[in-house]
Amino acid sequence: MNFLSIDCSTDTVLLFIKTKGKTFSKILQSDKLNNDVLMKKILDFFGENNLNFTDINEIFVNQGPGNFSGLRSSLAVAKGISLSKDINLFGYNTFILICSKFFGKKDSIYALIKFREKYYINKFNKKLKNVSKIKLVTIDEI
Repeated sequence: MNFLSIDCSTDTVLLFIKTKGKTFSKILQSDKLNNDVLMKKILDFFGENNLNFTDINEIFVNQGPGNFSGLRSSLAVAKGISLSKDINLFGYNTFILICSKFFGKKDSIYALIKFREKYYINKFNKKLKNVSKIKLVTIDEI
């Protein structure tokens, strides 16, 4: 599997490529300007590593929860790449990503994320099916 992953859900932008048995990653500080130049940053990242879009066959993009502007721009860019280059596009959820290593191992799995100094928790069963709504929790409750 050769893919590009785009995650703009937090205060940093994470770009990750796996291709030809190698991995490449780049972390960018997130700001409003990055949303406007995200595609340019992705093209620069490919160029820095001598890669082309023909080197990947899938794109993964974080669908949240997280920074609304970052999510919106990353989804738009990923969809544009997918349509123009005929590359499969998949979305993922931060909570599911956190829990994925426990798939089938525990009866109940909790995912906790921190976003903008607030903590959110979500509960899943062993098949990673949501069994609760996302809940805002305090540090004392944790």
